[in-house]
Amino acid sequence: MKPYKADITFKQFLECIAHGSRDVHWTPQWKLCSFCSISYDYIGHLETVKNDAAQVLQHLDINLTYPQIFSSKMHKELSTWYADLPAKLLRQIFTLFKYDFLLHGYDSAPPGREDIFTDAS
Repeated sequence: MKPYKADITFKQFLECIAHGSRDVHWTPQWKLCSFCSISYDYIGHLETVKNDAAQVLQHLDINLTYPQIFSSKMHKELSTWYADLPAKLLRQIFTLFKYDFLLHGYDSAPPGREDIFTDAS
């Protein structure tokens, strides 16, 4: 995450992404996964990974149980991460990942920050 070589804050991390991080890990999925060209059988979400994995495993006739790893407290935690971030930065992130949100059925506003589309700051 150039220009940062040490630990960075969440805000600095989002600023790097908003200003064009070239790290492939932060590239929008719609640019990498050819959703219009490939007919995916399954697209899962981290929030529902246990159920999504169960469907895939059942389809593959594999008798395993996927462990529950996602915390139900995550929404509250994310709300605190986004609470003090500038609306302008959050709008930049939304614009960059807009099609990912739409393609995968995610809310466009971060938890607790529904104001990012109404606040002009």
